[in-house]
Amino acid sequence: ASGRPAPTPALPAPVAPHAQRIVFVDVEPVPKQAVEDADSARLVVRVQAGDRDAFSELYLRYFDGIYGYFVTALRDQHEAEDATQDVFMQALRAMPRYELRGQPPRRWLYRIARNQAIDRGRRRRCAPEDPTTLETRIDAAPADDAFDGMLSDAALIAHIGRLPHAQREVLFLRYAAGFDATEVAVMTNRSPAAVRQLHHRAITELRRRTPAAEPALA
Repeated sequence: ASGRPAPTPALPAPVAPHAQRIVFVDVEPVPKQAVEDADSARLVVRVQAGDRDAFSELYLRYFDGIYGYFVTALRDQHEAEDATQDVFMQALRAMPRYELRGQPPRRWLYRIARNQAIDRGRRRRCAPEDPTTLETRIDAAPADDAFDGMLSDAALIAHIGRLPHAQREVLFLRYAAGFDATEVAVMTNRSPAAVRQLHHRAITELRRRTPAAEPALA
């Protein structure tokens, strides 16, 4: 927990002369995500010490999010399942060399997932010499239920599915995976300004198509 300065309360007479040397703070609770990140870091350390059960905990914790990301990026449930398994296999193989360096493991896992999504997207849809296609194409196919539970309006989910890939990715990482804008910028190799622009364009388009999107995504 962290704290911020708080007013000095009335002190007992024996302590009053020392009031200027005493600092009182209001304790602020640690955000839930920070607690989870710290626990995940401990799991990584356990895995690196040879505890395979700890990796199972990481797998269960992040499977749904990684799978949802792939469904959003690849638009194919079966390929999303395969890609998700590949991410965790890659992570397990890399775990002995992985260094936390103050970064949450979830960011590392999503970076692996994003790199794999781009590679798979190139093989399926893009010529090898044109890697930007995945970032700029617009899918008109119906949306999957990757945002189900976060956004309950089916029409809104469908409209999200019709956004350009880069905008869908930013929305997923922000609202489904829980990353802040700075983290999204690092993970997607974009500048914070570019992330804000993608986010703004996506929300503007969703508000234009579905007024109900405003309270859900504002």
